[in-house]
Amino acid sequence: MKLGILLTTAPSHQNTYSVIQLSRAAREQGHEVGVFMMADGVYNILHQPLLDLVNNGVELSLCAHNATQRGLDKVESVQWGSQYDLAVLTDDSDRFLTF
Repeated sequence: MKLGILLTTAPSHQNTYSVIQLSRAAREQGHEVGVFMMADGVYNILHQPLLDLVNNGVELSLCAHNATQRGLDKVESVQWGSQYDLAVLTDDSDRFLTF
C-alpha cells in the first residue's frame, strides 16, 4: 500500500508532528509513503525531524513555486516539483491524507 500525504502548514503547527508520526508508523508496517509540501508547508524543509523521514524511506517533495516565493533554498533530500507531482502522488496512492 502507498500512503500519500499533503502538508500545507508550517512546522510550528501540530500537523507536522502528526505527519511525522503517521509516516513513521506506515513505514514500520512496510508501506510506501510520499509527502508533498506546499503553501506554508514548504517551510518544513527547515525542520530536521521531517527531513529525517528520508532515512526511513519516505519520499519528500514540494512545490518549487511556493518555496521560491518564500525564499527557500534547495535541500538535497527533497525533490522540488510542481502541482503535477502532487497529482501523480495522489493518483499513485492507495490512501491520501491532507494536513
